[in-house]
This record gives sequence, C-alpha cells and structure tokens, in this order.
Amino acid sequence: MTRKEIVEELAEQRVVEQMVRVICKVSASYLKDLSQMIYVYLLEYDEDKLITLYEEGSLRFFLVRIIKNQWHSDTSPFHYTYRKFSQNSNELTDYEDEDT
Repeated sequence: MTRKEIVEELAEQRVVEQMVRVICKVSASYLKDLSQMIYVYLLEYDEDKLITLYEEGSLRFFLVRIIKNQWHSDTSPFHYTYRKFSQNSNELTDYEDEDT
C-alpha cells in the first residue's frame, strides 16, 4: 500500500475528522482546518515510515499525537495559522450593507 492509498483510506472513513472532534471538542471551522492540515502533513510525511506505521497498526496512535501536538502547542503551525489569527481578529459588528 502506498502513502496516497493510506491517506485516501483515512479520508474515506473520515478517521482524522472523528479524532479531531473527540480530542479537541472544536467547532466545525476548526475541525475542517485542523483535519486538512493533518492530511497534508501525512501526504508530506516519509512514505516508508508511514507505511510501517500503517502495517504495524500504530497509525492511529501517531495521528492522536499529531492532533494533540497541533491543537495544544502554542508554537505549532496550526496555532500560528488559525488560532492566533482568530484570537487577534475582531468581528465586524457595525457593518451596514450599502443596499440598506
């Protein structure tokens, strides 16, 4: 089995999304963003190592660790890309549409 086939199988079964939902207890927007980031990480990960993890049955534990590290770390790419932006942005509340 190749790296691409492993990731396709995970995506079809929505394994990462289920793990993110349980581990992080997040809203739908973070769920999608973090899940996509994990899939990209898996596609860029060393193919031989990923295949070994899959064959040994350790892939789910590996995914849990990645998700926890991305979600809880203040230095993770997910934090800098999504959470930090959300924390530092203000919602536009007094906007009026030009048609009204």
